[in-house]
Amino acid sequence: MPEASAWLVVRLLIPVGIYVLSSALDDLAVDLLWLWRLAREALRGVAAAQPVASRAERPIAVVIPCWREAEVIGDMLDHNLAALRYSRYRVLVGVYPNDAPTLAAARAAAARHARVGVVVLPHDGPTSKADCLNWVCRALDEEERALGEPFLCLVQHDAEDLIHPDELNLFNARIDEAHFLQLPVVALPTPSWELTHGVYCDDFAESQGKDLVTRQLTGAFVPGCGVGTALRRDALRSLEAGTGSVFDATSVTEDYDLGLRLHRLGLRQLFLPLCFDRNGPIATREYFPRRWSQAVRQRSRWIAGNSLQGWERHGWGRGWAERWFLWRDRKGLWGNPISIFCNLTLLYGLFTYAIDVATGRPWALAAILSARPWLGAVLTVNMALLVVRLAVRQAASAQIYGPRFALLVPVRLLWGNVLNAAATLRALHTWGAAKWRGARLAWVKTSHDYPTLGPLQTHKRSLAEVLELLGAGPARAFEEALRGRPSGVAEGDFLLAQALVREPDLMAALCLQQSLPRATVSPSEIEWRILRLLPRATAAQWRAVAFRVDAGALCVATADVPTDAMLADLRRQTNLEVRLHLISPRELAALRAAAG
Repeated sequence: MPEASAWLVVRLLIPVGIYVLSSALDDLAVDLLWLWRLAREALRGVAAAQPVASRAERPIAVVIPCWREAEVIGDMLDHNLAALRYSRYRVLVGVYPNDAPTLAAARAAAARHARVGVVVLPHDGPTSKADCLNWVCRALDEEERALGEPFLCLVQHDAEDLIHPDELNLFNARIDEAHFLQLPVVALPTPSWELTHGVYCDDFAESQGKDLVTRQLTGAFVPGCGVGTALRRDALRSLEAGTGSVFDATSVTEDYDLGLRLHRLGLRQLFLPLCFDRNGPIATREYFPRRWSQAVRQRSRWIAGNSLQGWERHGWGRGWAERWFLWRDRKGLWGNPISIFCNLTLLYGLFTYAIDVATGRPWALAAILSARPWLGAVLTVNMALLVVRLAVRQAASAQIYGPRFALLVPVRLLWGNVLNAAATLRALHTWGAAKWRGARLAWVKTSHDYPTLGPLQTHKRSLAEVLELLGAGPARAFEEALRGRPSGVAEGDFLLAQALVREPDLMAALCLQQSLPRATVSPSEIEWRILRLLPRATAAQWRAVAFRVDAGALCVATADVPTDAMLADLRRQTNLEVRLHLISPRELAALRAAAG
């Protein structure tokens, strides 16, 4: 055991300890710049939350590239188009002709929403997200001719995104400051025991809350995040003039490549710092992969694109700031596998300590380290820097997800080390295999999930806001009245009971807010056999009634705002797909009375 430990220390711990020290000091420099920025803002009295500046709306194009997104694209469009507090925009959905389910879902959404257009690519897919985006960009000219004026900017999104209601207002207010704006991207919360998705929560909380702002502070380039990215129309023309297309169709991480190309063209980039409103962060929210295999696939693509492709195509940059952050972007190629060795060394040390204590012998590693005091000092400093690293990461995570979630940051850091090492090895294998064959690096599609009703509620416009939008009265007056609403009484029911809103206006507002159709059915149209598809107790609990079977789906009218619990309970009662519709309490009572 002593000889083995000595070999381990001399042959492995020395070079690894020195590398870890250099990497930890690199991280500490970014942390100190972040703290300096916070201190400077505190001294200047900069507000934590920046209100959205109001100015005349200008037309904005929102582009969404799709491949096999039939399960999410309809819900994504229905929710976000109802939630956005902006009116002058057009959504263009790029779809491949051989993806029939997604094409059908996108066209159905376009039939429901006049703002949605479908751009069918001229060739089958999948190619790459960048290629799909390029074809959607080519459709902008035709859209502008139909509109009669140019778009202010193009905004990128994916089919799983939860767009903040004020996003387009922010871009409209601030796009004149830069050619490229990036809104923060933050993972939606999941239970603490979901370690894989929790790693994404921690990673994005730290990168969006600290790293990208610090990166911008040094003058380095700001990589795009792929979503929540606004490109001014003149920036699109500059990118096209350089390479013939806005995005590099051969890049597997076109967002990262885009940020670097814009920076080298001398175009101004601006990352909008993470701010909060009453519903949480002003950011694009989404679920990232929640299963190990999906996370490894996605992260291997990020590593292959950002680190390996970026290194091959862009070298080591220009100027100290760009070189520094390119180093930070690429050090995971060797740092991720090394982190596994560090984890194993820690376990080895704990195991040998336990064995030596149990057998009454002195700990062998302690004796070896005492003979090399400088190495012991390096390891001590590394441990101290690790504590600082954990504290910073916990602070960033707690800012978004709360202190209880942040308590498990150390556990998720260890899990993330294994995850990132596996992704790095996969990326190196994929990259090496492509080079050996002389083939282009293949684009790897990420599977997407869309949030359920619960997470969506906080991103919807309030009922008062929607009523004002529809001309039913000022939002402030409705909000003031709702302060007197008794607990357990629905907002709509209270406003109706107080005669503060007419039933047609309320139902139109609720349908718009919840992205649901209104039930149009008379008592004479309901068949008894359909009515009985829902048990009486279930129908009474959720103020619901089954009124039609349409194309294998059970249409259910409810007078309540839908919840996850409601939808789950309704689905348990039937093997059919459940499609919710909204109905007023008066109409529901009439249906029940007629049904007996």
